[in-house]
Amino acid sequence: MHRAGGIFLFLLLSSSTFTVLGLGASGAIPGLPFCSYTARTAFVKPSFTITPYGSNHSFYTFYRAYRNLSAIALVSGGMKTFYVTSDLDMFTTSVDRQGWGNEGDLYELYRGHLANCGAALALVDDVSVDAGALFAPDTGRRNFDTVILGHEEYVTLHEYDQFRRFVFTGGRLVEASANQFFGLITYDSATGKETYVRGHDWIFNGTVAWTRAAPYDRFLSRTNTYWFGSEYHGHRSINGIDEEFNIITNFTNILRLEPPYTPAYNDTTYIHGYGRGLVVCLCVAMEDQVGSNLLIRSFLKEALTMQPPRYWPPGGILQPQG
Repeated sequence: MHRAGGIFLFLLLSSSTFTVLGLGASGAIPGLPFCSYTARTAFVKPSFTITPYGSNHSFYTFYRAYRNLSAIALVSGGMKTFYVTSDLDMFTTSVDRQGWGNEGDLYELYRGHLANCGAALALVDDVSVDAGALFAPDTGRRNFDTVILGHEEYVTLHEYDQFRRFVFTGGRLVEASANQFFGLITYDSATGKETYVRGHDWIFNGTVAWTRAAPYDRFLSRTNTYWFGSEYHGHRSINGIDEEFNIITNFTNILRLEPPYTPAYNDTTYIHGYGRGLVVCLCVAMEDQVGSNLLIRSFLKEALTMQPPRYWPPGGILQPQG
């Protein structure tokens, strides 16, 4: 550990090269030599997820209003199903493309880090990805080499397929949170509104909503396992804070990351190969700790360049070198 200009720096070994990682919440360290990084990189603002969490008239308003019904349906094990035709307007809400929710610190971390590396960070959001922003419309080639995700809980089917295709064709997808690809929504570009379809306790077909016998739909579980490598599992306390996390569900082309690489638990953080691309997943929703947790910031930066070995051992564990 070295001190320079009153700021502590750590030198972490990655792919046989040293990368300077700073302690500032934004990642920016003015005046220091920057690292070498040339990958075309985009950060996806999860607007489809920020919107219902940040609105007082949205999916979560409905969930809370009718939680007694969903709880009874769950306890009954499917013996009771409740149909609701009131308050259905809560399932449709205007997408907030300006707000940041809990993702602001995460974006600033990457923006500052890439600035120190002499690289730019493109900013797109869910609406843009759904419209095809990850690929060139004329050639179909990827517009980026690396895409960074935060809390990407709600997606359209088309957006979901864009992420999967991005990895399959050779892109690196860095998931810096957890509980991704969980809820299905539709998006109307003419009105700028998203509408809930399924994923949580309820299914909505546009005219009626009904309860499910399970708390989570997991409608994309099998597909998530195949290409992404994990799925949402629940909550656990990390540094005294209740955080969502995933568990690994695919042990083919998976490398679990152990300390010092993993900042949380070694059943969550991993590298997964799919097609010609790579998924690097923190898989713990710790955006609220980015500004205070050095290990989280260091890992998220290293995730941009971290490489798997030449061969994929089933259920393998990446051991620290040196």
